[in-house]
Amino acid sequence: MEGIPPIEPFLKRLEVLDEKMRAPDFYDDRRSAGEISREHQNLSELRDSYEELMRVEKQIRENKELLADNSDPELAELAREDLAGLNEKLSDLKGKILKGMIPSDPTDSRN
Repeated sequence: MEGIPPIEPFLKRLEVLDEKMRAPDFYDDRRSAGEISREHQNLSELRDSYEELMRVEKQIRENKELLADNSDPELAELAREDLAGLNEKLSDLKGKILKGMIPSDPTDSRN
């Protein structure tokens, strides 16, 4: 994926956090549980954004194929109109993913 670092390390970390959260004594240390839960939530959002990015990229490829096909002018016009919105959404998702890959400051959640 162009412009996006590999997401695999983040997905592996999410798996590790899933395991920790399944432990019966997870909530014994409330502070640790809160930190892990926040990190888990952030990584889950990153994963979801990445999956959405993959869907948008697939839709863009399909729309470009429709434009190149030229067999149905009406369908090609719909694909062309949809393409602008998809490209904007793609750009927004890339920014969101890149921001999600930046480690958060531990003091961000404090007042």
